[in-house]
Amino acid sequence: MFFRLRKEESPLLTVDYYAQLSGISHWNSVFKILFALAALILTVASDSILFALVILISMSLISLLAGKAPPRIYFRLLLIPMLFASVSCAVLLFHIAEHSEGLVSIPFFSYYICIGQADLYRSLLLFFKAFGAVSCLYMLILSTPSHQVIAALRKCRLPQVITELMSLIYRFIFVLTEVQRQMLTSSLSRMGNCTFAASRRTFIGIVTNLFVIAMKKASAVFDAMEARCYDGTLAFLEPEKPFTKKQAAIGLCYFSGLILLFFLIKTNAVKPFVI
Repeated sequence: MFFRLRKEESPLLTVDYYAQLSGISHWNSVFKILFALAALILTVASDSILFALVILISMSLISLLAGKAPPRIYFRLLLIPMLFASVSCAVLLFHIAEHSEGLVSIPFFSYYICIGQADLYRSLLLFFKAFGAVSCLYMLILSTPSHQVIAALRKCRLPQVITELMSLIYRFIFVLTEVQRQMLTSSLSRMGNCTFAASRRTFIGIVTNLFVIAMKKASAVFDAMEARCYDGTLAFLEPEKPFTKKQAAIGLCYFSGLILLFFLIKTNAVKPFVI
């Protein structure tokens, strides 16, 4: 079947909901964006499993302990990138050789499919680097609602047309999701997915109707904006969240430790994980 009715709420709505309730939602939004971005850059720049693990664990602790994100929600959100990372890393595990070599070798016609020590290390490194980067982004989105991220990007001098498009597109995701849910419920009540052919027709019908409704909703939104004296600029009420000395101290201590560990690993003063 193409569709299944789910009782859970939308993942995007869940993320925004817990971002509003986060224990660090009062932190300055620009600071949180720079904090997550700097940690992400260090994760990608480092070629150490140890460093990626430190980022992954520290960012997860910030989200779970300081941000008070529910562990069940947090680990459910991690399942999606885990699937993609696992598939990508599994591909890197193998290489083709003319002779048996490495830790594992499987005969394949006149060649061997091998898993070498370097392949295993490269695969694990990619996996933990990917998850370290994901944990940085999750720390940001689980502590900063979308409108605050967009407002912070506006303060960083991102072009106005981009921030306004981000606001409207994000709003339309929820509008179209709700419309799709209503149409899906309607089709299920009429046995619209009892067979494969019926499911296919239902899928095509919903996609077609969503396109038409999206155009109508866009026109209605523009009319509403015009009725409220829209002059080409979207203005939002943004609460003040000052950058405090406590936040500066936390950022300074955290990145001092990370940079120190980064250079210790680079100079082999701290031995990274070796397989």
